[in-house]
Amino acid sequence: MILPYTKIVGLDVFDLKNQSKVGVVKDIVIQKKDFKISGIILENSIFNRDAKVVSHADIVDISTQGVVIRDSDAISSLKENVRIGEAIKEGMHGIGQKVVTKSGKSLGRVVDLFILSETLEIPKFYVKNIFGERIIARTAIVDIEKRKIIVKENFETEKASMPEISTSLV
Repeated sequence: MILPYTKIVGLDVFDLKNQSKVGVVKDIVIQKKDFKISGIILENSIFNRDAKVVSHADIVDISTQGVVIRDSDAISSLKENVRIGEAIKEGMHGIGQKVVTKSGKSLGRVVDLFILSETLEIPKFYVKNIFGERIIARTAIVDIEKRKIIVKENFETEKASMPEISTSLV
C-alpha cells in the first residue's frame, strides 16, 4: 500500500505484544542513501525533553489506521539510537526541501512524499510551486543536500494526483 507522509504523521502507535497504544507519530526519519524510513519519532510529553524513537526493524505494520511496533521495548531514546541520530544529521527530511534541477532551475518544494508500507521505501516526492505541482520519482534524484534535492535535467514527471489509499487494515 502507498501511504503519503502527511497521513502517517499524527497516527497512533500500537504495541503488538501488549495490545496497547504507546504513542503518536511525530515525524519519520529518512535514510538518505536508500530512501527508506530509518525510523519514526514519537511525540514527547511536555516533561520529557529527550525524543523517543522506534527503528524501522521494529515496525510491524503501517496503515492509515496506525503504526504497529513489535513491543514497547522497541522504543528508545534518540541519544541511544545512533543510526537514527546519524540519519537526522544527514538532513534528509523531504518535506519542505527545495527541489532544483542540476542546472539550478527551481521546481518547487516537497509538500508530501509517498511511502510503500511493505518495504518502507520512498519511491516518489510530491512537489508544488506557484505554477503547479508534480510527482518526481526518486530515480530522478541526483543528489541531496541539507536544504535541497537536486534532480536530473530531463526527467519524466507524473501527473500530480495523490494515489488511491486503502482505509482498511492491511
